[in-house]
Amino acid sequence: MTENGNERPVQLKVKDEKVGMMPWMIALILLFSSLLLFIGGIFYHHANVWVGLFPGIILGMMLEMWNFADPDVIIKAVAWRDRLLLICFGLVVGISIFLLYFVNMLGVHLNWGFKDLYFWGIIIGAIFFGFGTAIAGYFPGTIWISLGQGRREGWWALGGGLLGALLWSLIYGPLSGALVKAANYGPVSIAFALANGNAVGAWFVGILFASAFIGMWFFIPRFPKGTKGCGWHFLGKTDPNEQLHSPWTTEYEQRYPKMRNWVMPVAEASTVEASRIVFILALAFAITTSAVIMLRQIFGESTTFSWLGGLFIYAFWPKAIPNLPYLANLLPIHNGTLDVLGKIGWEPISDLGTFLGGLISSVLLTRRWMGYKKDIPPVWKKRFGSSQSKRNWAVFWGAFMVLFGARMAGGCASGHILSGSSQLAASGLLFGAIVLLTAYITAHLLYGKALD
Repeated sequence: MTENGNERPVQLKVKDEKVGMMPWMIALILLFSSLLLFIGGIFYHHANVWVGLFPGIILGMMLEMWNFADPDVIIKAVAWRDRLLLICFGLVVGISIFLLYFVNMLGVHLNWGFKDLYFWGIIIGAIFFGFGTAIAGYFPGTIWISLGQGRREGWWALGGGLLGALLWSLIYGPLSGALVKAANYGPVSIAFALANGNAVGAWFVGILFASAFIGMWFFIPRFPKGTKGCGWHFLGKTDPNEQLHSPWTTEYEQRYPKMRNWVMPVAEASTVEASRIVFILALAFAITTSAVIMLRQIFGESTTFSWLGGLFIYAFWPKAIPNLPYLANLLPIHNGTLDVLGKIGWEPISDLGTFLGGLISSVLLTRRWMGYKKDIPPVWKKRFGSSQSKRNWAVFWGAFMVLFGARMAGGCASGHILSGSSQLAASGLLFGAIVLLTAYITAHLLYGKALD
């Protein structure tokens, strides 16, 4: 958007500069809740599975408030047309790195759970994941939030995701040698590797990486022609010519007519006050991400899809489970009794929490509840038209590739990109880089000028 031929983006007028007390109260309550989890993690290192419900609710509420369950937002993010999602993730990861390696230096027990670095499975899986994300506009975790938000196509994403995860579970045996066991260097932490295992040295390495991730918030403009990052806006030093509002604001307001007045400024970080609320939410997100690793296990949301597929097979053909290596490990049978949560831990419970977080936020807080009505993302509609069936099948097969790739790579946007990057796990950083590159290329080839 330009003015008088000037290529610099024009600041759009803010409807309501003061967002009111409600978003401040919500953000502070979520921050307080995350601190309780963090303090609990200092003393309890193997929390009961039901505890996973609470971090799931916290993260689900925050992601719904940011509207990151909207496939339009994700597609524009991976295409680098609107980078707010990526910038916020960078801020969260940077704070998490600092916290995790700091408490580790202090001697606090952490359930690191670093994922193995196996090149071929992670690279190929990330390509599938990035390709599917650009098509469907969903991560595994945002599928659960979309269902909580009342998004009809979320059911198609769920079906495709379940089938994709199940397929990998079934073919894992014959392919694991070439894709998982070959070029497998085990769990690799960049911080511990560079510091030769020294906790103090690892924290200093962590500070360097944390600074780089947090720097994204300051130095990567939200929009392609921007001049400053969101961090400067947080400090009240925004370029007066900087575009703060998304150019798609009107589209979003039309899709969510009952949305509260404060939601768009907070979802967009489009005022100084709103950007500070977003920082509190990011801080709460990072503290929660760190707390779960202290309490029991990393935050992940794609293994649940394989777990559900395994339960389906067990219900109809229980004798098949021991003959399927992937499912036999995920759902072990001891003396004829199925160990339902033994291997997966609290992940299905935290996924349930993510769904509930999306439901609570959309119904009670943002009023962005969609009631499972027809809705086609604007960028998709501009490129492919308003056919609901075409969009549904694209979501189904896109989600299929996302979950197939996630299980091949051993993690997803939560387990690899969020948790893995926060741990400085080499596997997570590799996966994230390949996903972003693949999704960027795919989005531009697929949508073209519809992204503008």
